[in-house]
Amino acid sequence: MVQSFIVGAAATVNSVVNAASYLVTALAPDAYTAVFGTNFSGTSAQANPSMLPAMLAGAAINITDSHGLTLTSPLYYVSPTQINFVVPQGSRPETLC
Repeated sequence: MVQSFIVGAAATVNSVVNAASYLVTALAPDAYTAVFGTNFSGTSAQANPSMLPAMLAGAAINITDSHGLTLTSPLYYVSPTQINFVVPQGSRPETLC
């Protein structure tokens, strides 16, 4: 499985991991995931867990699977170097990229 992320011109992705184990694993629907890198946001923010937003502190993550389905990920936490998000429902785990 190939995982790729398109980020803003100034942002850099260093790793994508399961947010519970911090292991590099395949993305799966409803999985809490963490992205580490640089320049994701100018500030830190944490969402209300009962209502996760699609944009937080100016950051957003869209996931596209290999069938072309693009879904927006709910965000839990954003900082300049980390984003924690939930892989959106409806994603096909065997085809996420």
